Amino acid sequence: MEEKSHLLQAENLHVKKAKKPVIRGISLEIKAGEWLAVTGPSGSGKSALLSLLSGKGRPSKGSISLNGREVRPHQLRRETALVSQQPLFWDSFYLELQFILGLRLQGVPEKEAARRVREALNDAELSFAGRMFPSHLSRGQLLQAAFARVLMRRSRILLLDDPFSAM
Repeated sequence: MEEKSHLLQAENLHVKKAKKPVIRGISLEIKAGEWLAVTGPSGSGKSALLSLLSGKGRPSKGSISLNGREVRPHQLRRETALVSQQPLFWDSFYLELQFILGLRLQGVPEKEAARRVREALNDAELSFAGRMFPSHLSRGQLLQAAFARVLMRRSRILLLDDPFSAM
């Protein structure tokens, strides 16, 4: 049987916010196809860890590697997608446009981006919401939209931060 290599590896991660330790010495290894659940009480650093693994910040100590190579936050952002507890949307653009813009910024051709957006909204049972502004959707619908957004990106690593809290 062939041994799978580590897709994502974190070594001795430390994070401080306002000089207070939030993450202390966390190490983990995830192979392709594996699932990992991070549990703990409120305020224990779970969201901070997921933010770090998605490239939204730097550890004050330690390293993160993809496929055995140490990476910087911008490289993590290309390979990961995070559905956070509070999905962020611009209220001045309707959903479909936000999704298309995101894909176009990733270099996806216009027709392919439009196809992916239609497919993702349909899969999330939000085909009616493409031309709606986020403020017109419920919190549950916004979380469904956040799932649709990350799935159409086709990232190699999907990180979920308590995504079902409003569903």
